[in-house]
Amino acid sequence: MTHNEELCVLWGLIVGLTGRRWFMKNIIARILAWFSGDLVQKIIKCLPQIVVEAEKAMADGIITADERKEFATNAVNIIANNLGVKLNAITKWIISQIINAVAKKLPSKDIKVPEAIMQLKKEIGG
Repeated sequence: MTHNEELCVLWGLIVGLTGRRWFMKNIIARILAWFSGDLVQKIIKCLPQIVVEAEKAMADGIITADERKEFATNAVNIIANNLGVKLNAITKWIISQIINAVAKKLPSKDIKVPEAIMQLKKEIGG
């Protein structure tokens, strides 16, 4: 290996390690700033309302596909209201189409809440 090649390797190593360190610090700082930001705090504050909607869907012990779609739409509306965003008819239609597209990918069977909780307890070991 020539002297120039050794210098290239050395400079590449120094620049690469320094650049990676700066890049990772920058990413971590941005993630922390996002989570401590106002937007995420507003979303966190609306979680109790979303939980109430989920409890309404689970009231009979079975969550059907229609209840899942309605829950997702209600959750989007709750978040939009807490953020102060007005959803017009076109935006609501687009969001409902996205929810329907995602719902088609989910299993179509009804979710039996007590059985799901018991299975989750078994998997976690509780």
